Amino acid sequence: MESPHCKIAFIRSCLAALIAQYVSRGKAPLNIAGFYRSPLANPFPLPYNELPTPSKDALPSRESIEARCPDPWLPLVQTTLAHPDTHLGKAVRTLAWLGARLGDIPQGTFGSPDVCPPGAIRTEMPGAEYLDGTLFIRVCGLMCKRMGRVQQGEDGRLHWDREGFWQDPVVAEEARQRMYPGEYLD
Repeated sequence: MESPHCKIAFIRSCLAALIAQYVSRGKAPLNIAGFYRSPLANPFPLPYNELPTPSKDALPSRESIEARCPDPWLPLVQTTLAHPDTHLGKAVRTLAWLGARLGDIPQGTFGSPDVCPPGAIRTEMPGAEYLDGTLFIRVCGLMCKRMGRVQQGEDGRLHWDREGFWQDPVVAEEARQRMYPGEYLD
């Protein structure tokens, strides 16, 4: 997947599948700029417990995050190996694969209707100018945090969230009844 055209086609197909799922779950407001500014969606998701203390000779410096945790994917992959939900490992492995292949896409590759730098691929998504290759590690960090980093002492969740993002409580209740029919017996 060296060709920029192949990368773009791949991202578009992934995005189409994600948008289909997003629409089917109630279309929450998609705030790309807010996601990238959020401290929760860190491009360097770290374990919440103690990190090793590097030597004074560590590069680039002893205090740098890169010296304390050189590969942000490693703690995420390690926690999935011990997680009781095997689907988490599959999702992390997929995101790591995407991150390895598309993680070097810089911000500004895509443009929004409002902001489209010269040479950027114009999209119809507001905030698309913030999209970059760190998307995969950010999503992976949030997913592991939500499902529980069991290797680091958190309790593991065994069920994925299937709740929707519906703004209207009546529509939300109808959707829950359709998704979980056995739980809503009259």
